[in-house]
Amino acid sequence: MHQPAQSTQRGSYTADLLGNIRSHLAGLQGYDVMALELIQNADDAEAEEILFDITDAGLMVRNSGQFTYCGDLTSRKCDFKAESGDTCDYHSIVKVGLGAKLSRRDNIGRFGIGFVSTYQVTDNPQIRSSGIKLTLVPEEEVWFIEPYDEPGGTTFFLPWAKDPNTVARRGLGVSHIDAAHIDRLAADFRHVLRESLLFLRHVRIVEVRRNGVLLQGCELDRSDESELTVRFRPSGAVEQWHILRADAAEAAKRLCGTHRQLATLDRSTEVGIGFRTDPAVLPEGLLYAFLPTEQSSGLPLHINADFFPESDRKAVIFTGNQHEQAWNEMLIEAAAKEIARDPEGLLRMLGHVQLWHILDKAHQLTWRSTGLPTCYQRLWDCLKAAATQAHLVQAQDGSVRQPNEVFLPRTRFTNLQVKALLDIGGRLPSEELRRFQTVMEQLGASTLTLERVVGLLDSAMRPRAGAATRIDERTLTDFYEPLWSIVNDLVDESIGSNTVADRAVRRLRTLQFVVTEDLRTVTIDGCHAAAPALTVDRIAALLPEIAIASRRFLEFRKLRQMVGTLDLGTVVSHIEARLASEPVEEVIGVYPKALRDLYGLLADLNEHCDVDDAVYETLRSLPIWRSGRGLVKATEALLPGDFTDPTGQANLLDTSVLTGRARDFVSTKLDVKAQTIESYVETVLPDFFSEAGPVDPTKYRRLITELANHPTLVNEEGSRRRLGSLPLLPTQDGGWSRPSETYRRTERLVKALGDATHRWLDENRLPNARSVGAFVDGIGILQSATARHLVDRILSTAEDHQPTEAAR
Repeated sequence: MHQPAQSTQRGSYTADLLGNIRSHLAGLQGYDVMALELIQNADDAEAEEILFDITDAGLMVRNSGQFTYCGDLTSRKCDFKAESGDTCDYHSIVKVGLGAKLSRRDNIGRFGIGFVSTYQVTDNPQIRSSGIKLTLVPEEEVWFIEPYDEPGGTTFFLPWAKDPNTVARRGLGVSHIDAAHIDRLAADFRHVLRESLLFLRHVRIVEVRRNGVLLQGCELDRSDESELTVRFRPSGAVEQWHILRADAAEAAKRLCGTHRQLATLDRSTEVGIGFRTDPAVLPEGLLYAFLPTEQSSGLPLHINADFFPESDRKAVIFTGNQHEQAWNEMLIEAAAKEIARDPEGLLRMLGHVQLWHILDKAHQLTWRSTGLPTCYQRLWDCLKAAATQAHLVQAQDGSVRQPNEVFLPRTRFTNLQVKALLDIGGRLPSEELRRFQTVMEQLGASTLTLERVVGLLDSAMRPRAGAATRIDERTLTDFYEPLWSIVNDLVDESIGSNTVADRAVRRLRTLQFVVTEDLRTVTIDGCHAAAPALTVDRIAALLPEIAIASRRFLEFRKLRQMVGTLDLGTVVSHIEARLASEPVEEVIGVYPKALRDLYGLLADLNEHCDVDDAVYETLRSLPIWRSGRGLVKATEALLPGDFTDPTGQANLLDTSVLTGRARDFVSTKLDVKAQTIESYVETVLPDFFSEAGPVDPTKYRRLITELANHPTLVNEEGSRRRLGSLPLLPTQDGGWSRPSETYRRTERLVKALGDATHRWLDENRLPNARSVGAFVDGIGILQSATARHLVDRILSTAEDHQPTEAAR
């Protein structure tokens, strides 16, 4: 079927102006956003002053910059564009979303879009500048222009949109303005002045007024490129800021090689970092795209750069994997490197607390829970690499140290503890930096542990190890006691399960770390603690060479557990060792009182510990026991008993120097017997007789008479055997013989044994008493020749005589 030819038609492709504004306005909500947009446009116009006056009729915004005007707003083509490549400001503002400043590197804002934010409060904004007044009527998609004498600068007047039913309100989908909104706007504008002006390039003075009355004023002094002073009115508050500046041009050049879109945008590569130096450090910083976003910088400082922001300007783009994300991450990297470039310079500028607050916050950026962009970790990476090698830690001695040169205590130290640790080479961070210990550890500081303190002690004390040295009371108080308290707190309760701690304790035991009661330095293994019932003074007075740990040392419970309690074995070994090379009077006091105290101490020590039998054996053999004949061994002594020594040879212990407990100890533990006739025979009598007979023959008759008066001796086997073993009987040759070798002389025995005068009892030297004769017979004098003696006689005869009849 034949179709008639159709002619081509042409029409305008248009956009709904209110819908367009509404679309942009959705991303520009908030009175603070509106204030920022107006401020940034003033700064782009190189205005130095801005005034916001919140009047009853509307918001008046005046700045000292001048709107550019080509002279013919009715023309669709702007003459400015032909000359400069950009349309004039009036053409830009009547073309919603034109973005005429998009390619201007030196401009902060995107004026055509940013100005849309004013429709939050007005239906018909007015702009007065360059001799004209422009009124915008978006609901009719028209504007009105008329001559207006505005003396210098530019004024925006935004009549309040108080009627909720206007076409503009309904078309924009925003609420009308009432008194509460106006109050909120005033508060938001004041807040903007306090937080937002740091990185502007031209604006110096901004004021917020209410019907002409000053609410908030802010004045910026940028006379020094690195230092910024911000003064507020009417409060009179002053803030001091330091601005670090960096240029990421090289990094940007590399990035543009992989992201061609960036090369056409000609973004600024300058980066600024703002540190508030006074008053205190910021609680949290922000990212600035010349004006602040709502996005945290992750650190207590502001980072300003030509970031790509989200459409609402409240955040910076760190997602999407496009050129915007890559650019923004590159700027964060540049900021990180600049912050970390000179950490010691930051310290001089900020002080210790503020610097460490920054380092601490940087370390927290490694925590997954922050929710911040992953590129922020570069802030920590760069700071960590630089700070590890820098002198940043103020120590408690006032010096400034690298992190690895300080130790981190578990608890707060006293001044004396700090000084004592310093004396052995250990430094602690100043107390005001204590809260930053976690990040210090990440930078190389070591937690103060037992093994590390022992290492310091070893280095400090080992060179002067050797003989004990004496100290004074002040050194004990100011140095040793604080050290003991430190070590005591670090000793693990479960020593034995921790190999490292065990090694540290073993090293500690070998250092002269302990002070004795008499203020000598000794090792833990070289000293003792007194038993609870014994006073230190008592031990020290009797045995001054035994090292008794100071009572003040023993007050530290865990250290006390390392020190052995003084026991009897230790004391005995000490006395024995010294007696081997020194006279007894140099080892112990030999006067009666000193000996009484010593014997009492030995007895008391025996009560408070288990004692091996070998200790008693050694003690018996020491010549320290006072008798009537001087100091003797306990093995050679007796206690006074019911028998009196007729020879005076017995070593009877002097009981005047024995307390009741000491006498019991001597008797029961050292087995010193009381002097009875039996103990006398066993202990004393062997010393009275040598192989040649009695040591004092003048006392023999009295002795033998006394022995004969105790007939029980011959009935008790042990005593009889001991008596029989001694050269107790006089012989006719003038010598002495054992009873088992002696005979009464008879003719029969002479014929058998010869006239052996050394075998015949010399009765003339015995007392003439029946009891003595009975005693001699009872102890085993021979009655007939023994076989051994007969054999001796036969051999002698054969050797010395001819075989005569008599010899046969």
